Amino acid sequence: MATSKRIFMTGASGYIGLRIIAFALEEGYTVHGLSRSPSSDAKLTALGAVPVRGDLSSHDVLRRESAAADAVIHLADAWLDNINDIRGYAAVVAIDGAAVDALAAGLAGTQKPFLVTSATSIVQPDPRGGETDEEGPARGPATAFNNRVACEGHALGLAAQGIQVCAVRLPPYVYGGGSSWTKMFMGVFAGLGEALYAGAGATCVTTVHVDDAARLYLLLLAKANTGVWKAGEVFNATARTDRTGRELVEAMAEALGVPARSVSFEELAEKGGETLAKFMTVEDRSNSAKAMRVLGWQPREIDILEDIKTGSYQAVAKELMEAAAKK
Repeated sequence: MATSKRIFMTGASGYIGLRIIAFALEEGYTVHGLSRSPSSDAKLTALGAVPVRGDLSSHDVLRRESAAADAVIHLADAWLDNINDIRGYAAVVAIDGAAVDALAAGLAGTQKPFLVTSATSIVQPDPRGGETDEEGPARGPATAFNNRVACEGHALGLAAQGIQVCAVRLPPYVYGGGSSWTKMFMGVFAGLGEALYAGAGATCVTTVHVDDAARLYLLLLAKANTGVWKAGEVFNATARTDRTGRELVEAMAEALGVPARSVSFEELAEKGGETLAKFMTVEDRSNSAKAMRVLGWQPREIDILEDIKTGSYQAVAKELMEAAAKK
């Protein structure tokens, strides 16, 4: 895509959205971002983007903005937005599906790119401990990832209707500058006064720096309708696949200045919460060979362990420990 074109984004004021906006504006795009609050308006305006008031249920807004845009990026996470909804899985799939349909309605027949966001963890891990790719089978419907599987499948199904849709799968650990999950876990450990991992902590996780992930979205837009990628394709946005849960926890412990130790899964869930325990014990080794080969994408930012121990998470650790000391 040429520059001076307009992107419409959901999830624009979120962690990844703000980085995509910063890079997009540098490349000459204009960006309109869905915004649910005055504080989100302020974030977008400060960067130079245009806030558009609404949420995933504002279907008229989604249709109007997607029709006016040259490209659409769907980043908003219906699961996180509705994490306390008692209707659970069905609500997430319904909310996201209806929003995706509204966005697609504004793009029908235009060949404009429509990028949706998914997760690498929807793919079953390799039983031999090797890496997986975009073609791997999805985890079963009984897992916590079934909503992601359903949402991605619905969005990619739009390719049959002539929508230029493509899915970007993000890994469990998107980091850099104080990411939500890593910062949240460090906050738990700061409050406990110790950093915990389950068993041997040998579970491998996949990581990517937020800036590298943001560049992949823009690279997909740049190469849309050139024959490089086709509607219905999926790309993993991942850097390393060999970091272990123990390595991450020990790095967090070092940054926080607290001890690290092994506990049972049950103790980890009791002390750190079930979400943390499950998140930190999910095997994920999803490689990005396809993105590198097809798009020429190359991760180039600091490794997650370095970032935690000597980089952007140093300030996060200091803030969290000071807050814990006041309690």
